Amino acid sequence: MCRRAIGVLLVIWLSVSGCGSLLGTTAVAPQTPMSVPPVPSATPDAVLLRVRGEVRLQQAITGWVTPASFGDYLWRGDVIVTGQNAQAEAVCSDGESVHVLSSQSVIITCGGIPDPVYQRVIVRIHSRQIEALPVNRFGPPESGNVPVVLSPRNTWLTEGRPEIRWRAVEGADDYQVTVLGPKGELWRAAVQETELPYPRAQPALETGGSYLIQVTAEMGPAEQSQPSKEVLVTVLSAADAGRVHQFEAHVEALGLAAESARFLLAAYYADQKLYDAATVELVSLAKETCSPLVHRLLADVYLAVGLDGEASQSYQEAYRLAQGQGDWLVLAEVEVGLGHIAYAAKDFENALSHYQAALILYRKLGLESDAETVTKFVANTEARFPTPTP
Repeated sequence: MCRRAIGVLLVIWLSVSGCGSLLGTTAVAPQTPMSVPPVPSATPDAVLLRVRGEVRLQQAITGWVTPASFGDYLWRGDVIVTGQNAQAEAVCSDGESVHVLSSQSVIITCGGIPDPVYQRVIVRIHSRQIEALPVNRFGPPESGNVPVVLSPRNTWLTEGRPEIRWRAVEGADDYQVTVLGPKGELWRAAVQETELPYPRAQPALETGGSYLIQVTAEMGPAEQSQPSKEVLVTVLSAADAGRVHQFEAHVEALGLAAESARFLLAAYYADQKLYDAATVELVSLAKETCSPLVHRLLADVYLAVGLDGEASQSYQEAYRLAQGQGDWLVLAEVEVGLGHIAYAAKDFENALSHYQAALILYRKLGLESDAETVTKFVANTEARFPTPTP
């Protein structure tokens, strides 16, 4: 059973007054509260996806009344209370939505049988996208004067004509885009830009098929061509793509506010390894909101596809926002993500520092299951240090 709970974090009111920089440059985790609501042992029944104005939660198990925040978990019997001109929205694990208007009190019932897809997405909102040490990603990250494929990248797709984008290379005359299928080269094209809409004249990627995409920077006669690393993309089967579209249609029918629906879809896409689709939604939401949770989930997606530089930037922004808003759970999640990036780069000293910071936060929050997982990260990282000679 899931033992995660945002309720432990609700003693600080979420500021929505802007995303300006904090004073100073040193990131220091804020002090956790002297007392916090206990963490329910059951899987959450709902997640709060919209908080506008003064919204408070009353926890059924303890009677605690605390300010509400975007991404809070809810359990059956919890009460959402809105002030004047306030609004809130939540989605239950049974796939039903809860809309709370101004000056209302609504009890979370979520009386239906949990839908496995909604239940999994809700739980995964505060679960790691990368849950194990990245030992298979040792080595230097993609860097230097080499193109880096940005999209689609190590992802599942619902359709077979994706736009291809990559990072520019200084001094490149043009780029060769090559798509490889099970039988070898499917097609190639030369372009001068850093993006290529899927050519109409070329055959679409087939449903259920896996393909490699590579971009080579042509540097002219005096310099050697610079190929990117190959990235893997897989097109869902027609049946699986149909299930994705069915979920999308159901979310649209819930009548949620646009940002609530987009975040729910982004979490679903990330859970289904539709990282390209998740990135599109999260990049847009990150520009529009001050939510550390959005930036943290975007960083998780970048990390999952191997864009460690982009992941690091998004984790840093999530940390900055979480620090300003007192969101200790996101701070802990960010520390784990940054630890994974350092570990993959074999910077074990830095990785250990991040894991230890996460461990302290999880223990203060009473999230023992998470603390146990991070304890393993700490032990594995410490084992990478050379044994002192007597």
